[in-house]
Amino acid sequence: MSDSCYMNGLVETTALELVHRHNLDEIEVILRESGVSFNLASKLVLLIPSAFAAAYYEPKGIEFPAHFQVGPPGDLRERSYSTEPGYNEAKALARRWLMEGKISFVGRVLDWSVEANLIKEAEAQGEVVERISSTHHGETW
Repeated sequence: MSDSCYMNGLVETTALELVHRHNLDEIEVILRESGVSFNLASKLVLLIPSAFAAAYYEPKGIEFPAHFQVGPPGDLRERSYSTEPGYNEAKALARRWLMEGKISFVGRVLDWSVEANLIKEAEAQGEVVERISSTHHGETW
């Protein structure tokens, strides 16, 4: 199996876990038990919701950053979403699910997204969101 096929399958498996489960630690354990490294499992559960948010909201005119931050306060480092394993595959999956009418699946993954939750909160207060600022995705990467 090619690396691309493996990552597409892994992203879809992880996204489905995000749809059906309610605990990120449990999802990470399931991924690790299936042979996914701790590092990759941790990244996937953080980045897939961000990718889904970008895929869902960018067509609505909300600009998303190309980079995110990691590291402890005072020592933040910037990383590019596009170079992270699974991010581009997750955006493609979100677009595919939207085209297939799996709106509830996309919505459930968006529930895990910091970006989507910020947008929902702002819109509930009557604010118009035009862009999302860079998100912090943890202290270790």
